[in-house]
Amino acid sequence: MKRILCLCLLLAVLFSAASCEPIGLPRPAPNYSASEDLAQNVEADSIRYYCSPTTKYNVFILERDGKFGVIDGFGKVLVEPTWDCATLTHTAKDESEWGKAEVKVLLSNRTENGYPRMEGMFVEADGTLTEGTSGGWDYGRSLVYWDSNEKTPLLFSSGDGITEFRSTDVKDYRRPFRSSAYFFAAADTREKVVAVQAISDYELVEENGGVHLYVTEEKDGKYALLSLETGKLLTDFVYEDYDRTGEVNDVIAMKKNGSWGYVDSAGREISEFYYLPCYTGENGEDGFYPNCNGYIAVCEGELYGLIEEQEGRVAEASQFADITMPTPHGRYWAKDLTGKWSAHKLG
Repeated sequence: MKRILCLCLLLAVLFSAASCEPIGLPRPAPNYSASEDLAQNVEADSIRYYCSPTTKYNVFILERDGKFGVIDGFGKVLVEPTWDCATLTHTAKDESEWGKAEVKVLLSNRTENGYPRMEGMFVEADGTLTEGTSGGWDYGRSLVYWDSNEKTPLLFSSGDGITEFRSTDVKDYRRPFRSSAYFFAAADTREKVVAVQAISDYELVEENGGVHLYVTEEKDGKYALLSLETGKLLTDFVYEDYDRTGEVNDVIAMKKNGSWGYVDSAGREISEFYYLPCYTGENGEDGFYPNCNGYIAVCEGELYGLIEEQEGRVAEASQFADITMPTPHGRYWAKDLTGKWSAHKLG
């Protein structure tokens, strides 16, 4: 069954990869009991862990009364929540520094027009603050499909609304920045896999000030995972949707049979498919917490837990109203069903 899909490359840029059986056996659930030295019943709008590929945070971002600060894994407030915004961004001053940019949380205030300021204080791994400015953005990227006629990848490069090239070489794939609410990857962080759709025909048309890509989809519009290392398909076209953040630390969220699960960069399903999106992003898209420090925060029904991703084996538990990703030392925060937050440690 075919259907016609119209994608505007410019809009896609501005507003921002055979079915396998789950592998491994369930492992014992982590110990979620808060010990006496960890804070309990903390009042907060939210507590969040931000996943950075360059800064291994041992602290969390605290939101209280709409303001942001920093709290550690025991409950000590390191920075009082007085800032308007907390944004994960990069430190590059210009394009020449993108390849070596650090990724950090920027605490900032808003302008008179309500936009977050680019200047503020960067949060370091230990919760200290250093003055800094958020880096700029590169909007160029590649749209990737699978050519069902030639049996090869097909890349369309987009910059300022202009298609620069079409390529079958996955080495030409461009996605300098990847971001979600709690994850950001700078230009030197390359995905290992991407979700792709199969197409049999396409047409590029210049109209309305941009280039529109019209494609004829195959496989009922479903997705497969494509290796960016080999240019080969890792799965069949069995997935209905995918997390737009993409693969993070060898794991990507995919949708199958109406529910979500997790697939690794080898194309293996490492969880069952019965999860829900963890949050709704500002653009209305489904949001998922990334694989961070060996764990994935997941939503099952209305409850949250952590999946442990280790050697293809998964341990899971869902009993909280909300949860953060853990630090490298296994510390995390969880909100109970009464709305109070408590600090926890895995193990």
